[in-house]
Amino acid sequence: MGGHLRVYFRVVRVRFVKDGQEKPQGGDEMRIRKLFGRAVLSRTWGIGTLWWVLGALSAVWSAEPQITATVSPQAVIVGAQVTYNVSIKVGDAAAMRNQGPALRGAPACPLLRTVSPRPSSRNQVQIINGAFQQSYELTWKLQAMQEGEGQIAGLQIEIGGQVYPVPPAAIKVAKSAEDTLPASLRSGDLLSATTGEAEIDQQLKGRLFATLTFSKTDVFLQEPIMVDCVVYADGIEGGLIEKSFGWKPEGLKDFVVGETAFADPAWRQGTLGGRQYSVRTVARYYLVPTRVGEVEIPLTNAVCQVQVKTSDPFFGNDPFFGNIMGTQAVPASMPVRGTKIRVKPLPTQGQPPSFQNAVGNFTFAARVNSQAISEDDLLTLTFEVGGTGYLGSITTPGLPDMKDWKVTGKPSEKVEGAKANPLFEGKKVFEYVLRPARSGALEVPQIAYAFFNPDQNRFVEVQRGPFKVNVTRGQQRQLQVATSTVSSDSPNPPAASEPTTPEQLAYLHTPLPSALTVVSFYRQGIFPVLLGLPVVLLGLAVGFRGWTEYRLRHQDEFALRQAGGRARKELKTARASLKSGQLEAFYSQLAEALRGYIATKIQRSAKGLTFEEIQEACEARGLPAEKARGLRRLFERCDGARYHAGGGDPAAAEELLREAEVLLDAMDQVFG
Repeated sequence: MGGHLRVYFRVVRVRFVKDGQEKPQGGDEMRIRKLFGRAVLSRTWGIGTLWWVLGALSAVWSAEPQITATVSPQAVIVGAQVTYNVSIKVGDAAAMRNQGPALRGAPACPLLRTVSPRPSSRNQVQIINGAFQQSYELTWKLQAMQEGEGQIAGLQIEIGGQVYPVPPAAIKVAKSAEDTLPASLRSGDLLSATTGEAEIDQQLKGRLFATLTFSKTDVFLQEPIMVDCVVYADGIEGGLIEKSFGWKPEGLKDFVVGETAFADPAWRQGTLGGRQYSVRTVARYYLVPTRVGEVEIPLTNAVCQVQVKTSDPFFGNDPFFGNIMGTQAVPASMPVRGTKIRVKPLPTQGQPPSFQNAVGNFTFAARVNSQAISEDDLLTLTFEVGGTGYLGSITTPGLPDMKDWKVTGKPSEKVEGAKANPLFEGKKVFEYVLRPARSGALEVPQIAYAFFNPDQNRFVEVQRGPFKVNVTRGQQRQLQVATSTVSSDSPNPPAASEPTTPEQLAYLHTPLPSALTVVSFYRQGIFPVLLGLPVVLLGLAVGFRGWTEYRLRHQDEFALRQAGGRARKELKTARASLKSGQLEAFYSQLAEALRGYIATKIQRSAKGLTFEEIQEACEARGLPAEKARGLRRLFERCDGARYHAGGGDPAAAEELLREAEVLLDAMDQVFG
């Protein structure tokens, strides 16, 4: 065949001359047609033969069943469940047409026990290129019982009278959730974020992770613990989607969990292990332990989304749409280590009789709604218990002997002033409704309420009352109950002693239009506006594209022009930190404002600039030597105040801020 094609192309090869293309003549044309026909025929024969050979081989291969076994997840902790799945594919449908595969044995592993002895199954039949293919999926539920590494084996499948072994599946059972992580994540004290994509994970390693900070780890029963989930990023915070951060405590069966609305509005600078990071608190929860002993908070996961560049098939190379369509959000998981909480029981010594398991720093108040009523009136007795602590531990205050009063119904209960967190901040209000038993100068007895204050490690009991109430004689009326009027035809008319209140019902009628007028959409006034909307959007897109390209071409000029304004804005932030007493943040923000200004003007990286280089660069640009030395001394004073004693003087900090503003004005005159 190759020879025919070579002869064919050799014959049809022509010469190009100045006047045009030469054409083959006479017998050459006939010879070309014959050679081309032979070439096509031989090629068709070769392809057909190869097709039938491959079909025969696929039929032979499909005769043998394909059996695979998987377990998910492959690494679990003791007590967790796994799914064991066996997939069977058979090409010869006749072997499985009338009955499914027969099981020999059962999945066995010394580390696991079978939760579902009989597997769930799923059958599927497909016809591919005229050939039948049948598949089965068998699924078992297994539970991890002891720590170690092993294999799930021992199962055989009988198909068409022949027995096939099921390949083993590896499983790892760990004592804690952290031990189930890959070794690449468990190296070091911090657990790097992972996305499941090796290339992205390699770039994130050591640059994105999360930790938990606990307000306390040694607490009393029902004492709230504040837990913050903090994210650390090294130079990649700009590629993280702001609203994608999250963390939820999972597997905390021994805690009552309450979420707060707290979150850092922006990144801040922080140091961990001698290394600088951008730090942000992304979630805050309160945990209330519900049992005594050592309670473990397991490994959990914080989440976020990372913007990564992608090659978009339509707009990947476009300078405008490529910036928008050329990225995608990839979800990232940040493993977070837990800790162990020691939960102590409440002390029994010194426990007042009025204590009802309320734990927190609470106050107790009581009042009555009136000091003079008649025998026919009702008195409302109100209690308020609140403050900071676990509001769920506050129960209804008990009443003493109320010999002169009758309690009507059950007390009402509501929570007030707990907008931020209804579980741990606010108060509970209880109301009793009392009816006097007689007339005269009556008294609501003194009422006591006790709670345990974990901060002071002691019980606190508060008494309120007694309350004096003057009750005058009434008409001894019974409580009036409103009922609907019963007609005389009713088989059960009301008794004469039962008060009845006639009800008159009036139906509400809304005016309805007599006819509905349907106006076509294209006749409405907004229709022309909508027609022109695409043109307006296209114009905005073109204008935005031009402005973006202009900013990219002149980004250095924009940075130089805006350096002074940015530095003064950062100095205002430093002044706000000074007023709020955050001196460490003030010195850091002051130094970063001037360092960023100088780095932008001399087109250098701010992180690599030393004090000597800053002084030399400013003198080289024309800043007087005295000013340059003063600038260096300012940086040294900022570092000294941040890392050494003696930096806590607000007056010195205020003077340093004024000096920085003067130096910034002087540098503006030099750098332009």
